[in-house]
Amino acid sequence: MLSTRHAGEASGDFIVKTAITGSSESYYLFENKIGSKKLPINKKQHEDIKDAILTIKSAGEIEELFQIFATSFLRFEKDQLDTSLEFAYSQHSKVDYVTQLFKNARQRFNVSLITILTSFQSYVDHSDRIFKHLKSLPEAQDYNKSLGNTAYDGHLSYRVCAALRNYAQHHALPLEGFAIDSTNIYPNDDIAAGKAVARAYNTSPWLDVLKFSDSSKVKRKLKDELANLGYKQIDLKWLVRDFVVSMYNRHAALREYLKPTVETSSAKITEAYGLYNAKHKGDASHLALHEEDGIHHLKRGLAAQVLEDFNTYTLLKYANKVHITSQIKSEKSTYTDQQST
Repeated sequence: MLSTRHAGEASGDFIVKTAITGSSESYYLFENKIGSKKLPINKKQHEDIKDAILTIKSAGEIEELFQIFATSFLRFEKDQLDTSLEFAYSQHSKVDYVTQLFKNARQRFNVSLITILTSFQSYVDHSDRIFKHLKSLPEAQDYNKSLGNTAYDGHLSYRVCAALRNYAQHHALPLEGFAIDSTNIYPNDDIAAGKAVARAYNTSPWLDVLKFSDSSKVKRKLKDELANLGYKQIDLKWLVRDFVVSMYNRHAALREYLKPTVETSSAKITEAYGLYNAKHKGDASHLALHEEDGIHHLKRGLAAQVLEDFNTYTLLKYANKVHITSQIKSEKSTYTDQQST
């Protein structure tokens, strides 16, 4: 709390008194407009408000990093749909046209995959940096790292994608190839029933396990793990979807961890506005906190927006079970994790 109330004292008068007691010329609240009045505050109040501002901003920055990751995944899924659509209605007899279609699709897939991997690494690196300097949550950095370790230990897809990011940056493009399958659909799935009634298209991008494992960017333990699986390829639909599930679970735990502190910080911002408005008998809407080396803006709706964003993309927890674009199919040479179920 920014102030403490005592029995027998009018709350409004006491708030004003505590705002001024021990105040400094360097620390004050002011409305961010010409001719604004100042409200001097003491160092403790200044630190409380500043911590609240930085906490909300930090939570918002980390949330934005995750949303970029989530958006890049949706783009990857859309690329599969676009590729299947383009192939379905292409003139298959024109070799040059189909060749160009596959070339364009390969580029799209690699762009999307690199974006997913880069946004993942940005999330890991930036969240660690943000928590390192966040005084209001001194244990957050270690907790965030523990969430990453849990995801890494619990998901093959997470381990592969963590290595694939370095592989894509230093060795080769993540996508080795892909196939587009076309399948006739028969009434009641009975081929003997007669003529096909429809045709389905399925795009299957894949990772070359041998080429990937041969890279110095892949740790020996992961190389051995992939070798023990005994597959030449990994289905990238399965890999990315399962990776997204593991990343969502990691971030969902972080959201729950941050939520109470964001709510407490929001209350401190609201209290600061009450402090200023009680003194100047106004209704300020754009306050700023002044200190010796600059100012910090008190955005009233920022915490509410962050908390609202915490409720987005929650269905990514089912990303490995949702087939908006194309279903994962078991193949003898391609690992999909379905062989073990």
